Amino acid sequence: MGDGFLRQTPALWVDELPRYLKAIRLRIDKFGGQIGKDRVSVFAQQLGTKVPVPDKRLREQWQLC
Repeated sequence: MGDGFLRQTPALWVDELPRYLKAIRLRIDKFGGQIGKDRVSVFAQQLGTKVPVPDKRLREQWQLC
C-alpha cells in the first residue's frame, strides 16, 4: 500500500478493509504452493462481494492500467 492509501480511499471502501484482509488470509491459507489455482474464485464464495464484477469488466480495467 502506498503513502496516503487510507486518505485516498473513499470511506465506503475503507469499511470493506476487514473483508479484504480476510480474503488475503484465506488466499494465503489455501495457496499451498498451487500457483495455478491462486485465483479469487477459489475463495470468493466465502466472502461475498460489495458489487458484482464480471470477468469481462476486470479484463477491460486491467488493459487500461
